[in-house]
Amino acid sequence: MTMDELIAKQMRVSRQEKPNCESVSFDRDAANCFQHYVNETLVFAVKRGGFMYGTVSEDGEVMVNFIYEMPRQGTEENLVLMRDTEEEKIVEAIASGLGMRRVGFIFTQTIRQNKKDYTLSNSEVLQAAELHGESGLRHW
Repeated sequence: MTMDELIAKQMRVSRQEKPNCESVSFDRDAANCFQHYVNETLVFAVKRGGFMYGTVSEDGEVMVNFIYEMPRQGTEENLVLMRDTEEEKIVEAIASGLGMRRVGFIFTQTIRQNKKDYTLSNSEVLQAAELHGESGLRHW
């Protein structure tokens, strides 16, 4: 294999010229409900997460209206989702009836991970990418 062939096989990541998502806004009550429970009940001791539902404008602005949290097993390091396809179909149907769709995935970091500069772990990046892939948002 020549050096040119080896270089051609390398993965290259280039800078994105224009963002696919211009901004994300949260319904205040949805954000407060999610954050309050994590802060007051779990004291940020275990990971918690869910799917965000809302709308995406023509300009790429996302409005999150509610967060669906499926059953899960959270630890300080991991978040294992106990997926129930029947329940998720009901959530999708309700969201669709309200003119909304799944727009992302949200999860918390624990106190142990509460560092000034937090870097996502390999498993967090993989989980977020897999769940985002299910969203059907073709631009992202």
